[in-house]
Amino acid sequence: MPAADVVRVLLVEDDDGLRNAYRLVLAARGFDVGMAATGEEALEQLEGPAGHPAAIVADLGLPGLSGPDLVTRLREEAPGSILLVLTGTRDDAVRRRCLSAGAARYLVKPVTGGELEATLRETCG
Repeated sequence: MPAADVVRVLLVEDDDGLRNAYRLVLAARGFDVGMAATGEEALEQLEGPAGHPAAIVADLGLPGLSGPDLVTRLREEAPGSILLVLTGTRDDAVRRRCLSAGAARYLVKPVTGGELEATLRETCG
């Protein structure tokens, strides 16, 4: 993938193993992957010099700022980024709140690296 076509993704996941596994899969397939372990860390990265990523993949079950509140904050701070929610809950009320708050997709774990890649390619164009 030429450098101009590289899609920057911010991956927000508190599980070290899962975060690193997703990073390895996405990086091997041409994505530029930034990582954060908490919602607060993700928000700090959005303030950095690199600008906003094309997509943010955020787990809902994070310590501290999490769930629909995190979705709302990410949407406010990075309105041009595509937001994908990654969660272990199938709660329909939470799903509706996240989608209403601006999430483009609501993915229920387990999600393979290949499924995440396909969803990113579909939503990022």
